[in-house]
Amino acid sequence: MKTCPATTYADNFTQRCVAICPSSQKYYGDPSTHKCVLGCPSYPSLFADNITQTCVHICPNDTYGTPVTRVC
Repeated sequence: MKTCPATTYADNFTQRCVAICPSSQKYYGDPSTHKCVLGCPSYPSLFADNITQTCVHICPNDTYGTPVTRVC
């Protein structure tokens, strides 16, 4: 898989570096691997943010991450 710059993620389908992972498949950008993943890793504690389609340490305002779903 392609290695992408810090602000982009490798899209599994197009094999290109993208700023936002495909939302139609519910992929999220993993900040540590720079790849689009189906679910965010539980270690380190990352939560899937549906607005930015990225894995985040802290969910944005008015949302919170649950340990079961790992989604904001």
